[in-house]
Amino acid sequence: MSGPTLGTHNLHDEAGRVTLFADAVGFTEAKPRKVRAKVAARLSRIRARLGGYRVRVCRRQRDLVFVCRRKVWRITNTRYVPVHGGEAEVTPHRGTFVIELERVASPHPAAEPEVVLLPHRINAAFPPYVRGEGVFRERRWRKHATTDNRLVEEYLQRGYIVHALGDFNTPPGVLAVRALPWEVGRGFDRIASTLDLDEVTYLGRAGSDHPRLRARLAR
Repeated sequence: MSGPTLGTHNLHDEAGRVTLFADAVGFTEAKPRKVRAKVAARLSRIRARLGGYRVRVCRRQRDLVFVCRRKVWRITNTRYVPVHGGEAEVTPHRGTFVIELERVASPHPAAEPEVVLLPHRINAAFPPYVRGEGVFRERRWRKHATTDNRLVEEYLQRGYIVHALGDFNTPPGVLAVRALPWEVGRGFDRIASTLDLDEVTYLGRAGSDHPRLRARLAR
């Protein structure tokens, strides 16, 4: 039996259009008001059939926004794990938004809780360091990767199914989340999980400079 879909999209601030193209979507470089407006408009049209979406905005890094379909998941807790502070003209502060979930109607009587990690790592952290500051960017990217992998291990030990999605700014041929067995995406944006991922699809950019990425969970 196939499961719900996960998606990720970097909205490129005001440039990208918010689209609800998966059962759960992690948005980076998001404007929360745009996401909320889209969800509200969608809910007004299909409330009876689909039940709408839940929205969580990361209060300490507001460009990270998570949306999930109400009939699939219930959000039980959120937390923010800071990684490094910002530096003027180089990068804003960065961390990982953590969303704990449970299935609303799971086919498995003793289904494990689930968690989504939603980071946006620093860019240009690999050769040829197109934006300069090679040592600075590489160290902060690796610190963020270490944090994400530590979070995966923490939640695995607690019995969670773990998903990670977002803009990892990871070049082709490099894994974004080594602690997870499944990872899809050939560019900066990735989806990773403890569950098998199938039906991997790249959709249009919807006004952004990043395409939308979607994959289906095995259950």
